[in-house]
Amino acid sequence: MCLQFSRKVGGPFFSAKLIKKGSRLLHTQCWFWGQDIRSPAGNLLVQYGFERFRPPEGVEGSSAYLLALVPARETSCLILWGFGLFYGTEGAGGIFLDRFRFLPRWTPQHLLKLPLWRKDQLPDASVPEEASRLVVAARMCARLCAWIEAYERWVNGLMGTSYHARCLKSFPQATHSLTEHLQGWRDLHEAMSAMAVGSNTYPLLNQIHSR
Repeated sequence: MCLQFSRKVGGPFFSAKLIKKGSRLLHTQCWFWGQDIRSPAGNLLVQYGFERFRPPEGVEGSSAYLLALVPARETSCLILWGFGLFYGTEGAGGIFLDRFRFLPRWTPQHLLKLPLWRKDQLPDASVPEEASRLVVAARMCARLCAWIEAYERWVNGLMGTSYHARCLKSFPQATHSLTEHLQGWRDLHEAMSAMAVGSNTYPLLNQIHSR
């Protein structure tokens, strides 16, 4: 496998442009999830299948929302907080993505014991430098992008396509339209999938949000 590396920002693969575009998408997506937990139809994350873990009584922090991606088996999970997300899968470890910086940090742990309500409670994780771990991180990011695409389709089917469009209009830090947001996740999914198989990804990175 021939991998191309960029050591300037974020280690191999993760260019400044990719981090910037991914960060805008994830920041907006976290806003959507924050709106979804208080939607007119109730807590959409809970309806989707997430389990909520609140901080201890009297303690400030973010609630955690846990989704077992393989029901009844502790093999793969997704955890959402207001400050970011964690995705773990057995045999691959886990990655954490900060809401404001789309740069996966890898840990050998694939499950976390909840509740956790602050970033400093998360296990030690670092940006992968080894080619094998980079491929794993890229593959996991691609799966996350695909899941977010599927979640958005589910929300649109339940609430109508205008629901998240209205949520976006109330977002003070919005940088793109809902159409651009959805296309952005598709573009990012494509780029990450290419990384995961060791393809020449730079043409894809240059296309992200250039439409």
